[in-house]
Amino acid sequence: MLVVTDGAPGLIRAMEELWPDADRQRCTVHRLRNLVAKLPRKDTELRERVEASYWAALHEATSAADGEARLRQLVDELERPYPSAAACLAEDLSALCTHLEYPLRLRKRLRSTNLLERSLEEVKRRTKVIGRFPGETSCLSLCWAVLDLLESQRATTSHVPFGSSAAISWRRTSRSSARAVHDHWGSSLGAPSGKSIESMNPVGRSPSGSGPQITRAVLLGPV
Repeated sequence: MLVVTDGAPGLIRAMEELWPDADRQRCTVHRLRNLVAKLPRKDTELRERVEASYWAALHEATSAADGEARLRQLVDELERPYPSAAACLAEDLSALCTHLEYPLRLRKRLRSTNLLERSLEEVKRRTKVIGRFPGETSCLSLCWAVLDLLESQRATTSHVPFGSSAAISWRRTSRSSARAVHDHWGSSLGAPSGKSIESMNPVGRSPSGSGPQITRAVLLGPV
């Protein structure tokens, strides 16, 4: 099992108590933000250089040990001129590289909490248009349906290039799946009668109706 967390100590302690044998990945995006915040705000060139070196260390690493060694080189470079930034990066450094022990095609998804945060944002986007749920069960049912839909889409599009026939077919299937979710749960949840189904579809039309809204996985191709 792999658990991806930010730096919240309570969350880390809970994870270690409940799943002591699980791997723990520290969110690389949160750590980079903390690192850059320790650098001079007006020195844009320095910030960009450190950020580039940080991602290069993780992208070019062949293993967790290699990634850790590359990041420690960056720590050494920062230690004398920017000790607080160096200390920030050195803290819990090995946990930043746990994802490098996993298959290459999954590493970008596993190295941060973005996947979770994006999923929660999709749930929020749908629940906020309901107004009021008739009960707890109906709310949980909708949340489960949205997460299940997102999971099936991600599994389908991890290696689908943008603009391909497979991507077009996937978008059509996603619209049908979203429509089925709406038809099954929408009326019982009190969804507005005039609400367009595309507003519940992450790959339907944009809110303005001006064009297709493609998920990041399809837009970027292989992940």
